[in-house]
Amino acid sequence: MSSDMHWTTRSARAGLRSLANFVWPQRSIISGDRHSGDGPLTADEFAQVNFLNGNGCRACAMPTEIDLGTDSLCGACASKAPKWDKAVAAIAYDDVSRQPILELKHAGRRDGLSAMCNWMALAGREILPETDWLVPVPLHYQRLASRGFNQAAWLTQGVARKTGTLALVDGLSRKRNTPSQGGLTARQRRRNVAGAFEVRRLYQSAEEGRRRPRQCAGACARCQGRRRHHIKGEPNERIALPMADVTIYTRAFCPYCSRALNLLKQKGVSMNHIDAGMNAEKKAEMIQKSGGARTFPQIFVGDLHIGGCDEMMALERAGKLDALLAA
Repeated sequence: MSSDMHWTTRSARAGLRSLANFVWPQRSIISGDRHSGDGPLTADEFAQVNFLNGNGCRACAMPTEIDLGTDSLCGACASKAPKWDKAVAAIAYDDVSRQPILELKHAGRRDGLSAMCNWMALAGREILPETDWLVPVPLHYQRLASRGFNQAAWLTQGVARKTGTLALVDGLSRKRNTPSQGGLTARQRRRNVAGAFEVRRLYQSAEEGRRRPRQCAGACARCQGRRRHHIKGEPNERIALPMADVTIYTRAFCPYCSRALNLLKQKGVSMNHIDAGMNAEKKAEMIQKSGGARTFPQIFVGDLHIGGCDEMMALERAGKLDALLAA
């Protein structure tokens, strides 16, 4: 009975998403073009995003040529350790990711916000269970008044809701209205914001006795972390992120189908598993949805066709599958 209710609920949600996409077609946050999927990126654009997933230098999160896991350090951090414990990054800030990040920051474009929060939560899954607060980088009140929003607070609240971590949105204040960081060198940026932030008086007593800020998770290598308005979920030893709906078409006695199913089960994905090997109607449905693909399995994340077992394993090796499933 419960499985039937679950299937009915998922089908109803999928139908509503399809109707919404028909009335308001999804627009890519990278190209700005409309597309038929229900995510903020097309398949080709998703493949271009450089997902770091928390890898890289453990101190500043900058990508490193060789990933040594928890021991990875870039040359700069090895020669002079920063004052914080750890930084993680979800994606690299490059020519592909620059536009959606800047449009969120300066234009308040929120249609990719949920996906970005999922990527951030995924990147910080190792340290978020130990996190006391998520605190966004604040804007000076004059800039906040002129812009009307703080994108860092949006991201903080989104990650907080998805992970059950405590948010402290107003934990820090910006004492002076600093010039833009654009076009400055790393040293100039540090000087520009030196002494610009302080813990609000309301929280200073709570901060006394803490030895140092703990760990932070963010969308870029310069993020700062923790949060406000007690947006609180159930704290967990392990962060469990909501997964996208996955549909997989398989046939009996197919080793590639078994391999794909095992990987998805290991990741805890809730699947719509369709055995289309001996079902002509379902096989025709698979061929039509995949644009002519006849081999098994065929895998869809939401409305996005990612291909068969080999394509999914390639995404896994590239570190992109978890981000796609969390989109």
